[in-house]
Amino acid sequence: MKISLKQFGWRMVLSALIFCLLAACHQAVQNTGVSTETRLIEHAMGRSQVPLVPQRVVTLDSAPLDAALALEVKPVGSAGWDGEFAEYLGDRTIGIAAVGTPNGPSLEAIIELKPDLILGSKVVAEKIYPQLMQIAPTVLTEETGRDGNWPDNLRLYADALGKRDLAEQLLKTYRDRIAALKQQMQNAQETVVSIVASHQGAVYFYSEKSFAGTIFKELGFKRPPIQTRPPIHVGLVSNESFEQLDGDYIFLLTGKVRQQLSLNEFIKDPLYSQLSAVKKGEIYDVPSEVWAGGRNILAAHRVLDDITKVMVK
Repeated sequence: MKISLKQFGWRMVLSALIFCLLAACHQAVQNTGVSTETRLIEHAMGRSQVPLVPQRVVTLDSAPLDAALALEVKPVGSAGWDGEFAEYLGDRTIGIAAVGTPNGPSLEAIIELKPDLILGSKVVAEKIYPQLMQIAPTVLTEETGRDGNWPDNLRLYADALGKRDLAEQLLKTYRDRIAALKQQMQNAQETVVSIVASHQGAVYFYSEKSFAGTIFKELGFKRPPIQTRPPIHVGLVSNESFEQLDGDYIFLLTGKVRQQLSLNEFIKDPLYSQLSAVKKGEIYDVPSEVWAGGRNILAAHRVLDDITKVMVK
């Protein structure tokens, strides 16, 4: 494709403007009066020198936002959906500015907030990492937490925020709660739990390697065979194989996602109404923003809340 001299000139001007804006932002952050003392953090994209006590944190997804809030740090900005943050986080998010979506963080919005630390994941931000580093020190986890590795992500975010001791306390409290629930649900090893969701006419499951799946695994519950096999966190189920979704209990993820089956639609479906859990009334709708989207410690406790309501009689 040929590019005219005029087009080339405009592209050069635009590139120069973006570079100047990033450079100005970086200089502005340095001049905010915040302490310049730093610590070195190793992460998925290399190493970053971060402030000892970050004051203006931006998060690029719901998982680092969840982690930061749990670690008693309120970000100045975060990526969300439609300018909103997950409802389960409640009034903790009041005053946090939206900076685009996890799929498309707005560099301009981030620049305006003059952050001194940016937290996210390589999955979300690898392509824009060089630009982010021009704005502020950036720390990225390898994964988003959807594969059940959220405790490691919490520790990395805590290291960047100078909150490692608090993170370990939070994880101990979580492990203690798991142990207590296992005592209350001693038949877990004989109980099969299925985690199901839908989107645009497709029905799929979350495996034992998913965020919610690892929580059930810690509690000792069994899963349908198909939900133990995939090396990834999610898998599709065809209409011909719908019986593979069955279990003693089914947890159906629902929420604001368009073209997603509601609980009422699912139990009235000609196929899914044949599942034994549906016939027995042991199917429960749970928020997808927590069970799939939360992917850190506050969401993990909310999953435990939902499990307790259903499983502890």
